[in-house]
Amino acid sequence: IELDMTAAAIIVAAGKATRFQRTSEAQINKVEVALLGRPLWQFSVEAFRKISSIDRVVLVVSPDVLDDFARTHRNYLTQQKVTLVAGGKERWVS
Repeated sequence: IELDMTAAAIIVAAGKATRFQRTSEAQINKVEVALLGRPLWQFSVEAFRKISSIDRVVLVVSPDVLDDFARTHRNYLTQQKVTLVAGGKERWVS
């Protein structure tokens, strides 16, 4: 029996980066941290897009940044067919 199964990849990026803080008191929005000039989450999206059994990629971001994030990255999210959703207040809610 051959099964034709697909899966969704969920990239959870809604955290407050409490373990990611620098020495300053400034809050870091880790979803926008760049590597090689690109946001880190884009590398995850592209890695999942290369897996044929993954037919959906969901990116979870903080509700506080959802609207701005959607506007800023609209073209990329549309091109890569990424579903953007708001995370919960705490990790376990997302």
